[in-house]
Amino acid sequence: MPCKKHVFKTKIIKEYDIRGEFKKDLAESDAYFLGCSLGTYIKNKAIKSKICIGYDGRKSSPMLKNSLIEGFLDVGLDTLNLGLIATPILYYACNTISGANCGVMVTASHNPAEFNGFKIIIDKKPFFGNNLIKIYNIAKNGNILLSKKRGSISEVNINQVYIDNITNPITHFIKSEFNSCQ
Repeated sequence: MPCKKHVFKTKIIKEYDIRGEFKKDLAESDAYFLGCSLGTYIKNKAIKSKICIGYDGRKSSPMLKNSLIEGFLDVGLDTLNLGLIATPILYYACNTISGANCGVMVTASHNPAEFNGFKIIIDKKPFFGNNLIKIYNIAKNGNILLSKKRGSISEVNINQVYIDNITNPITHFIKSEFNSCQ
């Protein structure tokens, strides 16, 4: 069974995400323990959700995504691998896929290519600030709840559903008509 304790470099814990220079400040082990500690947080809060995982086009993103998923699986949570996607698609998935209202996007957004990180959604809401410190402390204090029953992983391609939804003229017409009535 994997180790239950890990200390993240404090400089990667930002206000709105976890981010650092890959292989210098942020490693695959950090991704694994993020999955473990975030999964433990979700279980402790009794949130019933599969975890949506997406990643961007950085070279380090697939490696971090795989380690992150392993962490979630080891604490017994089921994951949905959305693959290479844009960040808005992760938010859309967490709001539309039944039983999956949590997610993590592996990305460092606008930062240079040598950086990477994680944006987190829990219960359909951005997860940031003091909540990131709670995740840090779960790992640091060895409070990770590893499971005897490993979670499952499924591949989900939501890209076309997302594109169809945002380009549907009826959806946008109804929204614009509603807004003009207010």
